Amino acid sequence: MLSASRFTYRSMPMGAVLTVVALACTPVAVTVARGGHDVSGAVAMASIGLGAVVAFAVDDPAANLLAAVPTPLWVYRSVRVLATVMFAIAGGTAVAVMRSAADAPPTPLGDALVVAATAAGVALAIAGTINRRTRNEAAGVTGVAAAAFTMVLVTALAVRFPWLPSLAGGPHHSRWLGLAAIAWAVTVWSTRDPAARRAAHFVKPRRKS
Repeated sequence: MLSASRFTYRSMPMGAVLTVVALACTPVAVTVARGGHDVSGAVAMASIGLGAVVAFAVDDPAANLLAAVPTPLWVYRSVRVLATVMFAIAGGTAVAVMRSAADAPPTPLGDALVVAATAAGVALAIAGTINRRTRNEAAGVTGVAAAAFTMVLVTALAVRFPWLPSLAGGPHHSRWLGLAAIAWAVTVWSTRDPAARRAAHFVKPRRKS
């Protein structure tokens, strides 16, 4: 297990992961440094970044080599997602410490987790689909950017369509879970082994005797 963990972290784009985590924590750090007390917007932005960072789990330079191994793709992908989640948890802890230092009003933990889970699902769905279709080993950054754009776009549309969820909270905040469910369903689909699908496609039906 230890050797597998070391291999996973070695093959991760650590520079990109750490950069996204740092950028996600920056709005909270700047708000606190300027003496601000309302960090709800900054926490929402941090939740998007810390959730979307899991998209880099798709960027695997050893994917072609591991394709010949009988272990399913979803197993490797899950291990890599868990590896990036560790960095997201570290970033979330830093955000919580800075928020408490600013003596800010309490931010519902559930709301932040819903935003992070939605961003993670969207980022993984987009990055996984790109990787599946094009075998692009650098789809993670596209997933992160697309997740951030999607979350901000839905929030902007919520001004015109009040039934949509918003990063600012409100009575429809839980509707982010609908988008999350769709995104995670696509994510699960993207982890299917293409080789297994092709093998099933070429299986000839048995003739009836």
